[in-house]
Amino acid sequence: FAGSCLGGGSVVNWAGAFATPLYILEEWAKEHDLPHLLSDDYQRSIGAILEANGVTYEESHHNPQNQALWDGSKHLNLDCSVIPRNTTGCARNDGKHCGYCGFGCQDGCKNDTLKTWIRRAADKGAKILTDTEVQKIIIKKKRAKGLEAIYTDENGRRFNVQIKADQVVLAAGSIHTPAILMRRGVKHPHLGK
Repeated sequence: FAGSCLGGGSVVNWAGAFATPLYILEEWAKEHDLPHLLSDDYQRSIGAILEANGVTYEESHHNPQNQALWDGSKHLNLDCSVIPRNTTGCARNDGKHCGYCGFGCQDGCKNDTLKTWIRRAADKGAKILTDTEVQKIIIKKKRAKGLEAIYTDENGRRFNVQIKADQVVLAAGSIHTPAILMRRGVKHPHLGK
């Protein structure tokens, strides 16, 4: 379902959370003229995001299936390392790690978008509209000023919705973000690739 829930792919995806490796940032800076990716300000921003999401190595214990992969890799002298995760309290389960983070944590230990950014936005007064499919972004004078969407209520009735805003942040994941932009007519050689 491609993360079709409030919180999206961060709820039903892997809990590994790490900053983009330097060699990738260097490639993007050079090949796409994005030198700010190598700045101290950018690195501080990434650090703040990792901290806000509770990313640590303390919650990166291996369940039996991952321990088998680790042991096999070490036996073959392959380079492997522990991956930091955005979880809190995962280790409390008497050392029995379920390993199903990618399907949505049933114990609520994953610091996914729902528990972090969406919760913070709601606490600051943001209105959250679920079961709503964005149809297009409204652009006026080359600026996003809102969106048009279809809301489906609990009885299956569909309603057209128009939202006006001074600022629009499009964060619909790697599948839906390009689709929405393409429906709006945005052109870029890499859009949707």
